[in-house]
Amino acid sequence: MSSWMPSPEYNKVVEANRRYYAKTAALYDQPECCVTDAHFQSMLTCDLGEILGMLNKPPASIRVLDACGGSGNVTAKLLPLGVHVTLCDVSENLIALFYEKVQPDPAQVTTVHSEIGAFLATTDATFDLIVFSSALHHLEDVEGILSLASQRLAPNGLLYTVFDPTPRADLSLLAAAILRLDYYFFKLHKQPTDFPNAVLRRLRRSVSTGSNSQLVTDDNVGVIAEYHVSSGLDDYALVEQLQQMGLEAVMHFRAHEPSTERTDLPSK
Repeated sequence: MSSWMPSPEYNKVVEANRRYYAKTAALYDQPECCVTDAHFQSMLTCDLGEILGMLNKPPASIRVLDACGGSGNVTAKLLPLGVHVTLCDVSENLIALFYEKVQPDPAQVTTVHSEIGAFLATTDATFDLIVFSSALHHLEDVEGILSLASQRLAPNGLLYTVFDPTPRADLSLLAAAILRLDYYFFKLHKQPTDFPNAVLRRLRRSVSTGSNSQLVTDDNVGVIAEYHVSSGLDDYALVEQLQQMGLEAVMHFRAHEPSTERTDLPSK
């Protein structure tokens, strides 16, 4: 068992994710381009097929962990391929949404309602493939979680991450402004009834100071849950960190499309 000791900040982000998806689970799939966009869906299906082929094992013997699997976007694509999937997510609401969309064979899928760090630190199971899809940016301690995941890989196992934002620091002022406006266009198009409240929440956050900013509130719960969205994740630094854990990069490329950065890494 691991000596995993999450920090108070990590636990705050976990709480924010629980609360956020308890409120928004019913609408979760609608704004997620990695779920609704046919191009991204096709890309994900092709990637998963290619990765399973790398394992060179009979599908029935392959064990996959869909880490922070949400409503089962990845799991739903893996099940027809004949592998066994464990879907783990902090939100019981999202897991329930998975069962509404898919009626899986109970012998082929296991769902676990758990925070991913707690699950990885306490399970004895090993996996041939661990997938983080649109997940790492929700985790305060990305390196710590990937370290735990690397310990749960079976020999010659693979770790696959996809659909996380890359660093925003190098964006021009124009690009940053467009991204900010994109949020409001999204609200107007997808959630018009929430648009006035969204503007008010942003205004309240901009003037929030002191200890209140450390609390999870209705105004900041989504921002805290999407912890690394504003800064993005340094994918090159993550590859380097994973190599230091003894993993080797098989594929790593950054797509020039929103939220399609991918890193594929095997075990040592």
